[in-house]
Amino acid sequence: MFLGEPSPALAKIHGMNIVQLEAKLATTETEIARVQAKLDRMRSNEPPPIDRIETVTALLKRLQALKTITKKRLGEKLERKAAWEAKNS
Repeated sequence: MFLGEPSPALAKIHGMNIVQLEAKLATTETEIARVQAKLDRMRSNEPPPIDRIETVTALLKRLQALKTITKKRLGEKLERKAAWEAKNS
């Protein structure tokens, strides 16, 4: 469950390796910047489209949560890798 809804993105993130997680983090950050710019443009319109702004704001919140989860999962994987390397060297 992710923000109250089932999420295939979470299952995919949990199955990724370190390289894939780093790539996912980079693409998520790019997407957040793009959506934030879109939201800023929408807010500057007269009159602002309230319903579309709410939808884009929800998308932005979801992307930021995915970024946080991806960072956390990457950190866990890196810690486990460091522990394994310390144990086996």
